[in-house]
Amino acid sequence: MPGVTEEQITAAKQMSAIEFLRRYRPGQLVKAESRGEFQLKEHDSFKINETTSLWHWKSRDVGGKSALDYLIKVEGLKFVEAVQTLCGENPSYVPPVSQPEQPKEFLLPPAAENNRRVFAYLLKRGIDRKVIEACIRAGILYESADYHNAVFVGKDETGTARYAFLRGTYTRGNPFKAEVSGSDKRFSFACFDCHSFPSSLSAFDLIIANHVLFYCNDLPKVFKQIQRSLKKGGHFLCSTYGKRHMIEISELVQEFDSRIVLSAEKLYEQFGLENGEALLKPYFSDVQCIRYEDSIELDRAEPLIEYILSCHGNQNQMLLERYHEFRSFVEKKTAHGFHITKDAGIFLCTF
Repeated sequence: MPGVTEEQITAAKQMSAIEFLRRYRPGQLVKAESRGEFQLKEHDSFKINETTSLWHWKSRDVGGKSALDYLIKVEGLKFVEAVQTLCGENPSYVPPVSQPEQPKEFLLPPAAENNRRVFAYLLKRGIDRKVIEACIRAGILYESADYHNAVFVGKDETGTARYAFLRGTYTRGNPFKAEVSGSDKRFSFACFDCHSFPSSLSAFDLIIANHVLFYCNDLPKVFKQIQRSLKKGGHFLCSTYGKRHMIEISELVQEFDSRIVLSAEKLYEQFGLENGEALLKPYFSDVQCIRYEDSIELDRAEPLIEYILSCHGNQNQMLLERYHEFRSFVEKKTAHGFHITKDAGIFLCTF
């Protein structure tokens, strides 16, 4: 049997096994029990993924991905014969004319009547209920009607959905993960450490850090990552607050009991309005601080008490046995109005 050229071998490797089976062995493909998988009619231990084309023949412990692998390992063709078959030199197979890939239509999965399973799944993973509710209200998260997957939606600047990622809510077995067909990856999102951006993140016009920098342990490292990911002339927008932010609330609880501390850390000392400019200047050509003028005026005790009890300090330990006394104290303080300073703002940085 004559040999084959390197060009023929390269061409033969282009066709995937799933494409070959669908075009030329359609009668052999049978839906398997697992979603997205097929098996062969005559070999039920042979499984192939309809998306990736990865296949495995369990009874013979062989696998592959290409049509060339399939013809050699499953149908028993010799290498040269398999290459010639796929290159059209064998009359039993005529390869289709190569067509440019058509863009796939992007359609979001239908939504379920409620988001119960998504809530249960994400709450179990430590996501705060308020965060989940905010994402659902914004239309960037919902539960699909078919398989009850969590659907994470990426939108463009007009608010139009352009990307969606599916995450299975069932906890047994391997977790299901997939992009919706036709998704535009420019509108995708990722979760990563601020100290180590993925190498794929680069040439951005704008990066935003909303009340996050004071949680970072190594700010110079974070700023270098941001530098690497911005275009020349790009902007970095970050928000924070100053030392007088809601200071009246701290003074209120201290007046009631001097042992109460609403936060173990003074986050504004890590990155705040007072020191932010000095921390940012070594990394950006221009840094502007824009303060947001605002305040809160309260005439009821309940919102103030709820906020105090939600803080991350030792207040609950101190107030547990004195709650009614504390409530009366706050009611008197708010009876004629209670002013709260909002000391927040942003830094607009140019790279």
